[in-house]
Amino acid sequence: MDLEVTMTATRRPEVVDATLSSFRENLFIDPSNVIIRINIDPIGHEDEAMTYKVMEVCSVHFKKIMLFRPTYPSFPKALIRLWGSVRSKYFWNIEDDWLLLRPINLGRVIEIMESNPDVAILRLPFRPVTKEHSKNWKFFFPWNGSFFECKREDMPEIGYCGHPSLIRTSFIKEVLPHINPNVDVEKQLKGRNEGFMNILNRYRVGVYSEQDMPEAIRDIGKVWREEQGFEKIGINSKTFETWRKA
Repeated sequence: MDLEVTMTATRRPEVVDATLSSFRENLFIDPSNVIIRINIDPIGHEDEAMTYKVMEVCSVHFKKIMLFRPTYPSFPKALIRLWGSVRSKYFWNIEDDWLLLRPINLGRVIEIMESNPDVAILRLPFRPVTKEHSKNWKFFFPWNGSFFECKREDMPEIGYCGHPSLIRTSFIKEVLPHINPNVDVEKQLKGRNEGFMNILNRYRVGVYSEQDMPEAIRDIGKVWREEQGFEKIGINSKTFETWRKA
């Protein structure tokens, strides 16, 4: 069975290459079984040719590719577009600027999802994990014997984030009709409104990692944006869509 991957990307082929190389090495060991769905927003390097460079980079790593090239950049619309195209039972969602730092047992993550049909999302840790918990900003996810699980009371604040994650497709299909394409998707999926909480309350989310392990992922996008003079528009409001030159 093919494994589906969705990836939001921009015109920065050097970043995309570093990210995909790390995932090929540590997670998607057999690329022949991977279908990658990529949305390349026209933002980043100004040269339009960089879009084709990103396409070339992706084709080096994977052969089964579905490509979306919108006219205008919009991160919420990119996610809606990608997630709506998924057909498999689960899919990995990654952004183009996260390095995967260590091997992840793909079979084990899927096994946990298979054994727990109410688990919607298992994301990878961006901080070291202990035997007892995974720290996510100010929140602590306790170890439940299989993964580090988000407490029910913390779901509205930290139930979803954009870290590389294995996501149950049936959950996303429920959520998609409720997503506002003009509002930051991450904020929406945290369940801060009644509609999303009604869905989230039927699911569990968590962090996948073995106990006592270093962080699994590292953000390399912030440094790139600062070097290139970009800032996120509306990152502290509900209107985040894309970047602009600072």
